[in-house]
Amino acid sequence: MKHCSVWIGLLTGALALAASVSASAGEAVHLSGSSSLVRIAQKIAESQMEQHPDAIVVVRGSDSLPGLKSLLDGTTDIAMISSDIPPEIEKRAKAANLTLDVQPVALDGIVPVVHPSNAVSSLTMRQLGAIYQGAVGSWSELGGHDAGLTVLVMPANSGTALGWKQAVIGDAIPSAKAETLTQKDIKAKVATDPLALGYLSQGALDSTVKALAIDGIAATSETLRDGRYPIRRQLSLVTTSASTPQARRVVALFLSAEGQAVVAASGLLPIK
Repeated sequence: MKHCSVWIGLLTGALALAASVSASAGEAVHLSGSSSLVRIAQKIAESQMEQHPDAIVVVRGSDSLPGLKSLLDGTTDIAMISSDIPPEIEKRAKAANLTLDVQPVALDGIVPVVHPSNAVSSLTMRQLGAIYQGAVGSWSELGGHDAGLTVLVMPANSGTALGWKQAVIGDAIPSAKAETLTQKDIKAKVATDPLALGYLSQGALDSTVKALAIDGIAATSETLRDGRYPIRRQLSLVTTSASTPQARRVVALFLSAEGQAVVAASGLLPIK
């Protein structure tokens, strides 16, 4: 077996990296989809940098739905998702005589976040529903200062956005006033705007934003594991019945003891 160095570089709008995967020299395995898994993929690759490396794995961070579409189009080998498989994707896979194999690799919470100076520390599901339907106009209605609310959401094709919408407002009509940003941009805006309210993957949290509890329950490993935290989802890798052995080895890498340790270090809950 030949070995080469793992490398990490930036592509336009994408992160390219090599991971420890057994494959023929020159072959690449492509992953595309949820940005919630890109950081984990990067860290797994870095941790393997001096150990393995036969193949290049190209990771393109976008959103869950584009990743699944790329999987069915044959332009990616593994889709990274942070939501359930939409019916339209199931239908397309069936039409193409493909079976989808969904492998959970981490458990994540979707967490409401505000500026660190915000006096509010917890919101109820009822309050969140009212906010995201446009029925709340001031922080004073939520126990905060008498100031307006800047409501932030992620793009509709984001698995995180879908999980949030399903849990918070269901089939109700979302607020037309909400500003749509990527997860990275929501985090940046909340970190600088004392009036902003957004939501992030638990793995994206740090000291630049303040995580809010929901109904008094904070998102922790314990509350995610036992189901007390109300907005949680699985992060998964999706392959098909036509996927290569190399692609399946990448999935196995995420599920290895080392890979699951990286998941834990990233602030998410290992699936194993």
